[in-house]
Amino acid sequence: MLGLNKTATSMAVYGESGSYPMYTYVLKNMLSFWLHIINSPPNSLVNIAYKTDLDLTDKGNKSTWSANFRMILKYFGFEHVWNNQSTLSISRLIHAFHKVVKKQFEKYWSDSIGKSSKLRAYRTFKTVFGTEPYLINSKFFRVRRLISKFRVSNHRLEIEIGRYTDPKTPLEERICKNCNLNKVEDEYHCIIECPYMSEKRKTNFPETMNNVDTTDEEKFIDIMKAYTTESSQALYKFLSFRFPFKPKSKLAVRKKSKPNAKFTTGKLTKKKSKIKAKSNAKKNTKKTKRNALT
Repeated sequence: MLGLNKTATSMAVYGESGSYPMYTYVLKNMLSFWLHIINSPPNSLVNIAYKTDLDLTDKGNKSTWSANFRMILKYFGFEHVWNNQSTLSISRLIHAFHKVVKKQFEKYWSDSIGKSSKLRAYRTFKTVFGTEPYLINSKFFRVRRLISKFRVSNHRLEIEIGRYTDPKTPLEERICKNCNLNKVEDEYHCIIECPYMSEKRKTNFPETMNNVDTTDEEKFIDIMKAYTTESSQALYKFLSFRFPFKPKSKLAVRKKSKPNAKFTTGKLTKKKSKIKAKSNAKKNTKKTKRNALT
């Protein structure tokens, strides 16, 4: 969906796609399973096992399933559910619990974005957790990939290249090599400041750049949000100039596939020759036996 590589921050991936981590659904299923147990017949195997687990908990064993589940309910503010098991509305309870779990993750996500040095630009325009419009509006994967890579700092600007050098390049020394402004090449510099991109900036964002009532910071945020299909396409065209797509040549694809083909063919040939040698040996043995009999 996003086309990011392993250096992308997981919190940015969650934020862009509007998806929640697996544990939020695991906790929801735990609650659903617990409600199924307490509403099952008293003589059912699952209910008997649960009562045995409760007995162990009452004896001071804190590593049981029921003890851990009760701690989870308490953590999310649902301990009253454990204490009043006879007055539960199952569907409403599951929905309310899952909603609280997701809200808690959204808060954690917001705090993580705020503390991340890699996402210093991202947090200026990404303030609400949810699926970004450009992922829905853009039909083509290459458009979504280029925009998402740029938004979450999974690109090849100097701000990121310097992060992975050995030794690590100090932030103030990750200077743009496409202009003489002697400024750090980050997302803001690329979109708003760099003279190298001035013509593409005027062509793709004429209304935003000509708006005298907004600051450069507001222009940057407006461009990066890419709310509409048109704004997504404009941002993609702009970024395509800075990060041109380099398709693999047919020759490179052939060279890559040839060794495998040869290896496979060689293997088959060896196998066939072995089978043929065995069959010939059997024939020779039979002939020898016949000759001996005659």
